[in-house]
Amino acid sequence: MLQGVTRALTAALMLAIPATVSAQVAEPVYGYDRNDARPAELSSLSPDPAGAPYAENWDLWFWTDDGRFVMLQFVTSSFISSVERQGSARIVVIDPGALNHSEGAIDGVHRGDRGFNPDRNDWGWNEEEPLDVFWLDCHVRGDGETFEVAMRGRDHRVTFEATLTAEAPLWQPGDGSAIFGNTQSYTYDMQVLPRFRFDGRLNLREGRDEPDNWSDLSGVGVMQHSRLDALPYQIGQSWTRFRALRDDGLSINFEAIRPAETFYPEPVGWLVVTLHGEVIFQTTQIQIIPRNVQTWPIRRRSYDVPTSYDIVATSGTDQVVVRVRNGQIVSAEDPFRQLDRTLRLLIADMMSPADFDLSTDYEADITIGGITAWLAGSGWSSSSFTRG
Repeated sequence: MLQGVTRALTAALMLAIPATVSAQVAEPVYGYDRNDARPAELSSLSPDPAGAPYAENWDLWFWTDDGRFVMLQFVTSSFISSVERQGSARIVVIDPGALNHSEGAIDGVHRGDRGFNPDRNDWGWNEEEPLDVFWLDCHVRGDGETFEVAMRGRDHRVTFEATLTAEAPLWQPGDGSAIFGNTQSYTYDMQVLPRFRFDGRLNLREGRDEPDNWSDLSGVGVMQHSRLDALPYQIGQSWTRFRALRDDGLSINFEAIRPAETFYPEPVGWLVVTLHGEVIFQTTQIQIIPRNVQTWPIRRRSYDVPTSYDIVATSGTDQVVVRVRNGQIVSAEDPFRQLDRTLRLLIADMMSPADFDLSTDYEADITIGGITAWLAGSGWSSSSFTRG
C-alpha cells in the first residue's frame, strides 16, 4: 500500500514541478521597483493560500535583555495539488554563550517544533480581525501597533508567549513584490516590522510531565512575513539576512536572495535603517560580497554558510556599508524534519533546505543626507538554503 502511495506522489510531483533544463537561457529578475513604491499594509500579513505550489512564512527574532536569542517560525505551504495546506511551526531558544557544535541537542540550545494536520483544520485565520492566524494553540495576531505571539513545542519542553509593541512602522521594499522570470514567472512578496519591543515569558522544562519553569523575558525584535507562489528552490538558491538592533534606537535590517540557476545571478534584496521609529534609509540597490564561508553538514549534505561578508547599499548619494565578521553558528536546522517522512523522502532530491543562525560582529559606515557615522557592535545573521 505504501509503495502505491509513494509511486502516486512521485508521479504527481514530477508533473507539478517543472524540471530545470541546464541549457535554458537565464531569465531576468525584476526587483521591488518594477512598480511605484507603496507603504506596507497590515492586511498583507494575513494568509493568502493559493493553489500548489506556494509557501508563506511568519518569521520572528527576539533578543532578550538577559542575552538570550529566540527564533520563531510559522509556515504554511502546498507542495502539490494532493499535498496542500500544510502547516508547521518551530522555535529555537539560545542561551548566552551557547554555540552549536553538532546537529544534535547541546547545552544552551533548546528546540521545539509542531506539525499541523490540514485535514483536521489545525490552522486557520480570523478574517474579521486585522491579523489573527492560529495553529491550534499557537498564534500570531495584532492590530499593527501591538501584536501577540505564542508557540508550544509538541513535546512541551519549550513554550514561549509575548506581547509586541511596534517601535517602527511596518515596511516593505518598493511595491513589496519581486518577480522572477518571464516564461514562468514567480512572485516573492515581503514585509517587515523592523523593530518592536516585547514583554513575555518562556517555559523550559525537561518533558511533558515535568513541572513548569516559567521565566519573564523582555527585549527587542524583528518580524518578517513572506509569501511566494512557488517552492523556494524554484526562485532562490539561498537567502541571507542581517539584523542589528542597537540600544541607541537605530536598527539595520537586510535581506538578499541568491536567485536560482535559471535566473540572472545578481542578488535581489533590500536594506532599511530606522532610528527612533523613523525610516532614515531604504534601498533595493544592494551588493553582498562574501569574505569567508564555513561548510556545515546536515543529513549527508553540506552547506557553505557565509560567516563574514560585506553589504553595500546605496540610495542616490546616501550609502550604508556593513562589514559582517566573526560569524558563529548557534543554530543549524532542517526545516523539513516535521514533515511526514514519506513526503520528506520524496522531495529530498528537489529540496534539501537548511537554516542557520549566527551571532556576529559588525562595523558600519553610514552616510545619510551628507552626515557620516561609524558604528560597531554585535548583530545576527541568518542563512537559508534550498538545496545542499
